[in-house]
Amino acid sequence: MVDDDRIDTILTRMYLEMMGIDKENIVTVNNSHEAVVRAQQELFNVILMDIRLPEMDGIEVAQKIKAHYATSPDLKKIPKIIAYTANQFIGKDKEAQEVFDDMMIKAIPQTEFTQRILAILNTIDMQN
Repeated sequence: MVDDDRIDTILTRMYLEMMGIDKENIVTVNNSHEAVVRAQQELFNVILMDIRLPEMDGIEVAQKIKAHYATSPDLKKIPKIIAYTANQFIGKDKEAQEVFDDMMIKAIPQTEFTQRILAILNTIDMQN
């Protein structure tokens, strides 16, 4: 999860833990550069990405992560990157539509968050 807002990070972590995801499997970073570095060093199935980040926006971070996976022959599976943002208009952004696998607004109810994350995880399981 990439988010520079501490409260949003705590809430999202709580949602993920309520889904039964182990704390050890939830990685959080609070800036764009660390997100790129971690994604290049570790394998992730899903990345929740805030859009408004200091230094580099979430769209650019997602592009860099996907480019890294696409050019690395050892990395067969590009992680699903989900825009997780307070920006209600992100779905209309063509660049965002091209880079993100899904988009969620942060005010999403916990039940819908859970359903959408589980659906994404199920698509990953079917690919393996």
